[in-house]
Amino acid sequence: MKKYLFLIISIVLFFACEDKQEKDCAGVEGGTATVDNCGTCDSDMTNDCTQDCAGIWEGNNICGCMDMTALNYESTATFDNNSCEYLSFSYLAGTWKTSAACASPDPNGCDTCEEQPMYECRCEDGDDSCDWESTEALADEASCIAGGGNWVPNEWFNFVLYEDGTAGRPPGCECDDGDDSCDEDALSDASSCVAGGGIWTIYTPDATYSIDGLNVILTFPWGETVSVPFSNNQLTLTVSETPNCECHSDNCDEDTVEALTDAASCEAASGEWESGYCIVLTLER
Repeated sequence: MKKYLFLIISIVLFFACEDKQEKDCAGVEGGTATVDNCGTCDSDMTNDCTQDCAGIWEGNNICGCMDMTALNYESTATFDNNSCEYLSFSYLAGTWKTSAACASPDPNGCDTCEEQPMYECRCEDGDDSCDWESTEALADEASCIAGGGNWVPNEWFNFVLYEDGTAGRPPGCECDDGDDSCDEDALSDASSCVAGGGIWTIYTPDATYSIDGLNVILTFPWGETVSVPFSNNQLTLTVSETPNCECHSDNCDEDTVEALTDAASCEAASGEWESGYCIVLTLER
């Protein structure tokens, strides 16, 4: 009898041990709670912590380019993800045309310059019946055409940047001397130029440029260098000239005149006093 009682107790104890399960991280036997990578214990798999873009668990980094000289600089970024892109010759290559212009008679007045018109009314070349002064005073296309003029772009400054680091004048229409029927200003593309009796000309680059961060450094044929900032797919060219005395006739000595610093002495020496200016041009492709 004792032998059977011992056997029954052993079987009960065996099955009791079999029913006992391991506890989860919350201390619940057979529970499903787990510890995530941030040390949080629960059974909700939808709220497990995640890595941010920098690989930090439960981090809040903003990844992006942190180099201020890059095209895609991200001012709010807290982690540089090596995504920076920079200006290059191939990126800048193309024809850049003035889309906005402002001017000031004060060489120090670049910040307060006045907006200038992008188009102007001109008499057609060879039209002797056109009054140049009254035609150029027409300020809109309708009145210009009604007055017998041509409404043409005001060519402030346009240029081509090439992939080899050279720069120059954009292609244009050339008319033969004495051909009054050919109007270079009105023929702005190859087909109309040829149809109008002109020669569509691609000019040899005569300037160079280099890149310094977000600035294009233009070097002109006469040696002058200008830094042109690049931003929002635009180039901003600022040109200013201080007041000076210039010699435009045979009656003045160039060296003497250029040393003069006021209008009165300039005119007394047969020079022409230039009051100076500032021009700011916005160029786009």
